[in-house]
Amino acid sequence: MKQITVLFAIALLFAGCVASGAMLTEQGFCNKGLCASITAEKSIEWGKPVTADITVTSDVDLTGVQVSLTTFPPAMVQENGGWQPEGSRWLVDLIAHQPLHFTKQVLLPSADIYELRANVYHPTKPFVTDIIEIEFTPEKIVINPTPYPGAIAPAVTVPPERFATFVARLTQEALLTPTEAFVSPLTTPTFVSPLPTPAPVAP
Repeated sequence: MKQITVLFAIALLFAGCVASGAMLTEQGFCNKGLCASITAEKSIEWGKPVTADITVTSDVDLTGVQVSLTTFPPAMVQENGGWQPEGSRWLVDLIAHQPLHFTKQVLLPSADIYELRANVYHPTKPFVTDIIEIEFTPEKIVINPTPYPGAIAPAVTVPPERFATFVARLTQEALLTPTEAFVSPLTTPTFVSPLPTPAPVAP
């Protein structure tokens, strides 16, 4: 059930991106001229920080653009010579069609599959985010690992009829998945009326 729920949430998130006009381009993930791109250096070693490269571009001049690097599950992100447990955020000014590049170190605390997210926001533009995944274990380290067998990887564009079929199938699978009935640990209280019980009336 948890797997179905996660896939359903991803599908809804992706549908929202498609509906809003966001697209994957050479500049990264773009929406109405504002673009974000994130990559990781391939030479990743166990126990050492990951180098993340972020690129932000715009089709018009923008002042006070908020850029952030966040992770899930939480990891430590380099910020002003220290490490921040909830990511790093900063403001920049963008000149039209001139990319800005940023490099951040990310310390992954334990074995897991991590999402590194480059987020860009300006009040005059839609929120944009680009994501990479890193499978991080002592045995192997893989950037954007191939989904497990049976998983559905979102495509860049999805026709509405295909997405509707996808949601319907996930919903049907969720209904067919057996779940454990909830048993309350509390004893059901017996109702006691505050009114006296009326005496029977003789016929």
